[in-house]
Amino acid sequence: MRLPFCELSMSLWIGVKEGQNMENQTVGPLARKTDLTIEQLPSETVVYDHKRHRVHCLNHSTSFIWACCDGRTTIEDMAARLPESGLPPDPDIVRHALKALERARLLASRPAALDATLPSRRMLVRRLGAAAGSVALLPVITSIIAPTPAMAQSGDSHADPPKPKPKPKPPKRPH
Repeated sequence: MRLPFCELSMSLWIGVKEGQNMENQTVGPLARKTDLTIEQLPSETVVYDHKRHRVHCLNHSTSFIWACCDGRTTIEDMAARLPESGLPPDPDIVRHALKALERARLLASRPAALDATLPSRRMLVRRLGAAAGSVALLPVITSIIAPTPAMAQSGDSHADPPKPKPKPKPPKRPH
């Protein structure tokens, strides 16, 4: 499975005016790459955020969309490439993934397209309807808090706590 770089070959499409530096132009979402350790697995991408001590697991479609976040690829272009990951070319799927990536703080800047009202995930599933297999491919990010190095060295395994000693029974009184 190959993830895309999604770099546009048509640099003139961006509409750069004469004299402007093309590298500074951002028309689409930009993925955050600093203070992250990224491990691509066959069906998902695992991202460790060193600043926030969080581990994020991006499913295949979210990984695909995150890889497209190069600052030059528009949401519409990402949507047009979704069939490569098995999803229909729907911009709302991309927006849902971008919203999840923003919540996980994996985007360098907030895309303006997220200000628009998004259909709920349930409505998106209904709209996909006929492509029932596509529902399992919808963008998902699972996150956990990772222990800091200090917590890991503390020796506290968070194993089962010691059981409290049973209270002694009061002696029986004769009648």
